[in-house]
Amino acid sequence: SDAPTGAALAASAGSTALEEAGLQRQREEEEWKVAKAIMEEQREDEREREEHRCQHDAEARVAKTAEARALQQPVEENETHADDPAAYSPANDVGGVAALPIQIAEEALESMSKKELVLLVQRIATAQVLQANQLSGNPNNVAKKASKEKIVKAYAAIYD
Repeated sequence: SDAPTGAALAASAGSTALEEAGLQRQREEEEWKVAKAIMEEQREDEREREEHRCQHDAEARVAKTAEARALQQPVEENETHADDPAAYSPANDVGGVAALPIQIAEEALESMSKKELVLLVQRIATAQVLQANQLSGNPNNVAKKASKEKIVKAYAAIYD
């Protein structure tokens, strides 16, 4: 009579099946938690990369803006610098004769962007030269329309 009855065996098998199902569910929940943690970590890494990329882009824009402003800065009276493309200013005119900066080497001109070249030419050329070479107007628009070769030729013509 110590032998388990059919009902006891069925109850025991049922509870074992429930325990097994409960353990399976716990394993699945743990696996889900691990997967969720990994996905969250990947999202955080992506957020950090994006933040770094945005910060780098912002720093590049600030540097580019500072560089553009440096090109547009007026020069102190009678002060010129051979390596400064913005060295000419109407304030440097002495007795009606413009004090042009020392001509920049052609290799240096080739390394400049079209917009930088347009800004340079617009700073030192007369209105007639700019109009004759179709280089007057908004530097962004002029840089889009004019070829680099045309801008460099206009720059060289200023010194001829």
